[in-house]
Amino acid sequence: MSKKSVQGELTRDDFLIGWICTLDADLAAALAVLDEQMLDLPFTKIRGDSNHYHFGRIHHHYIVIACLPAGTPGATAASWVAANMIRSFPNLARGVGVIVGVGGAAPNIPKGRDIRLGDIVVSKPEGRTNGLIQYDYGTATEGGGFVMESHLAAPPMALLSAVDFVGVRNPEAFARGIREKAQRIGSREARFKRPQSPDNLFEATHLHVQPKAGPNHLPNPDSGTCAQCDLTKRIKRPERKSDVPHIHKGIIASGNQTMKDAVKRDKISAETGALCFEREAGSVTDDFRCLVVRGISNYADGHSNKSWVAYAALVAALFAKEILLVAPKIEPPKWPGKY
Repeated sequence: MSKKSVQGELTRDDFLIGWICTLDADLAAALAVLDEQMLDLPFTKIRGDSNHYHFGRIHHHYIVIACLPAGTPGATAASWVAANMIRSFPNLARGVGVIVGVGGAAPNIPKGRDIRLGDIVVSKPEGRTNGLIQYDYGTATEGGGFVMESHLAAPPMALLSAVDFVGVRNPEAFARGIREKAQRIGSREARFKRPQSPDNLFEATHLHVQPKAGPNHLPNPDSGTCAQCDLTKRIKRPERKSDVPHIHKGIIASGNQTMKDAVKRDKISAETGALCFEREAGSVTDDFRCLVVRGISNYADGHSNKSWVAYAALVAALFAKEILLVAPKIEPPKWPGKY
């Protein structure tokens, strides 16, 4: 353990890992997996920085965590959070970032993928992409066409090497380890327990049916569920032998809007090879290079199920921790804050 684990000796220049969350559940999961949470540190953020920070340690990495303001998900908010983070912690420009939270899967069953709720997707370069694409950025062409122009920075090499390393000898045992850690945390904090609600994947053309309001316009207890959807439109998938999360490495699609159109989801996935969708990471890579880790809480369609959010956030955070446990220590520049 570093001698600087004595919190009074730490300065802003010691924090070389930036961790960005989108939702409260993402933040709670990040704090739950820290080896050490650090409070009352002897420094503050710079004037004009609107972020609220949490500090911690995983192995030999000192980590600064920020979450998007409540109710403001999306590219603009994420870019602002990242820019402020680097202003207050300038060595992050030499360090690395992780964007960790939930995302919507592109299951693409005909091509043999089997991505399910509670699985993990991590960005990894593939083909001509750096592992992250901005699917709604490009040029509209004649005849209603669209040419994607996505030039997002590659994840940090130190983290990519760690992604390739973890679980390579025994991937099943590695995934079981994540499940067991999730179970231990879930036994302490009920919100993180793996949900018992069904994992339904509907045909892309079957739209979600929102339950009507109850008597006297009170909320329907079935609200937010698929209780009114046609269950005969579910896609039949082989039953998994266990609830161990599967880990998928490849392209993550980022956009300015939440993807809830299954037909569009499948089209973009078929064209790009995207494994999942989210809406923050594409704007952050302009500020510092990040690895993106998403726990799957929905299928990027209208049938979202909020009961999976906390568990999906937790398994994503646990995977990110495993990456940092094997990633080499990042040394600060010789002249802190100067490049």
